[in-house]
Amino acid sequence: MNDSRHIALASIEDVRRLDQEQETLHILLVEDDPDDAFLVKRFMDAFSGPVEMEQVVRVAAALERLEHNNIDLILLDLGVPDSSGLDTFRRVRHRAPETPIIILTGDDDGLLADDAMKLGAEDYLVKGEIDGHQLTRSVSYAIERVRRRRMEQALHVARDIQLSLYPRGVFEVEGYDFAGRCYPAETVGGDYFDFIHMADGHVGVVVGDVAGHGVGPALLMAETRACLTTLTSLRTLTWVSALVQSEQCPGQILTSANAILARDMPRNRFVTLLMVNIDSRNHTLVHSNAGHPPGYVLDSEGNIKAKLSSNGFPIGIDEDSHYEASEQIRLESGDLIALVSDGVIESISADVEPYGREQMLNVIRHNRHRSSDQILDQLYNDISRHTNGATAADDITMLVIKVE
Repeated sequence: MNDSRHIALASIEDVRRLDQEQETLHILLVEDDPDDAFLVKRFMDAFSGPVEMEQVVRVAAALERLEHNNIDLILLDLGVPDSSGLDTFRRVRHRAPETPIIILTGDDDGLLADDAMKLGAEDYLVKGEIDGHQLTRSVSYAIERVRRRRMEQALHVARDIQLSLYPRGVFEVEGYDFAGRCYPAETVGGDYFDFIHMADGHVGVVVGDVAGHGVGPALLMAETRACLTTLTSLRTLTWVSALVQSEQCPGQILTSANAILARDMPRNRFVTLLMVNIDSRNHTLVHSNAGHPPGYVLDSEGNIKAKLSSNGFPIGIDEDSHYEASEQIRLESGDLIALVSDGVIESISADVEPYGREQMLNVIRHNRHRSSDQILDQLYNDISRHTNGATAADDITMLVIKVE
């Protein structure tokens, strides 16, 4: 697996960990009054999770302690021996810009509270007016807000990296026009597609869908992509060149991928995959379909020339599953290949009507004289019209290849 795939897996795994972990909460209390410090510590005994609290009495000591970067929350008194007022907050915030800070102060000043919140304080609590419930609730809210921010940041990093795993730019093969799009239902998704240059003018086209959508399926999608890329990219080896030229190529690759992925696939998870091998020199196509919605080959008049139907279980259900490739299909000028995930055909309208295969095929037929990229524009616009712009319930992936 290359570095980008490792990063993608790590970034998405960070999200899963943040969503599940309940580790010890490390709090730094900046407070010089021993009585106030005692009360705060007693109040925090009621906190629902494990807490480890350290106390310092000066801002200088706090700044030194924050160098170690393992503090989850700061409880800050604005008036300590070496600092006072909002300057205290600014100094601590500058050293720990991402750490939540709750101000604990004896100064009941509404304007000061407003200014502190504008500067980024999570809360402003006045000593003598709070009890244990109020303090622990404020701490819980602050940690939850930061946890959500961290999750959102990790998810956006994961999304950027996941998008980078899809084909970028124009995929060039003489005599063919390739285009593909993926629209995740959430920040990261479980759909997958790829165009892969193989040996001797052969091109692998893959579209897949991990059951569900979101973080878990995104992890499985990244693993599936890594597996298939490895199986199809060793084209310098003699046996791989022979495999690519074999009519059984897609079936053998899916069989090998299933044997690898089924060992690690969680229960109730699986991947549907449709793989097409296009021989761009001899203009033929063979495919193998592991439980994925069928693809279609349309002729120059828009008639269905071939249906690329499923011929086996989805990947990951049975480690011993064997997949056969289809008979060879002759490609001619004007033919068009359309592959989609079920998020396309199952997109729901306001009156709960699915988009459906016929509507999809009609849009493709009507726009068949456009470029592949333009056809996908028209198809996605029609899906959006059908759903009235509602948030998609599932990832949407669409591929069109034109024979020119």
